[in-house]
Amino acid sequence: MGRKHAVLLAILLSWTGLATAQDAGDRQALARQISQGFDVLPVQAGVVLTPKDPTRGFRSIDLAAGAIAIDGEPVTGSELRRRLGTDADTIIRLSYLDAPELRALFEPPPGQPAAVPP
Repeated sequence: MGRKHAVLLAILLSWTGLATAQDAGDRQALARQISQGFDVLPVQAGVVLTPKDPTRGFRSIDLAAGAIAIDGEPVTGSELRRRLGTDADTIIRLSYLDAPELRALFEPPPGQPAAVPP
């Protein structure tokens, strides 16, 4: 294997490691970070995030099946970074989770009523 292939393999392994390396503590920290800036609505296919700051320039971010859409339009990584700035990395981390993991991450603990969106 050439050096170029080894570097590409290392990059690929690091990306796939991001998806599996999130333990429960990492996920809870991620949930807190998302909840600080967004209202979260769990839906069948994933979650919909609405910014708490209405001046953000978008109405919603949809995360479903590993795809990310802003206001219903799929976005690339560079588009996401351009529009969200420092929040892009957090949203990308969240997109590695599948739909059941996303919903579970934002469900209230047993015995607590679900939050009603405004």
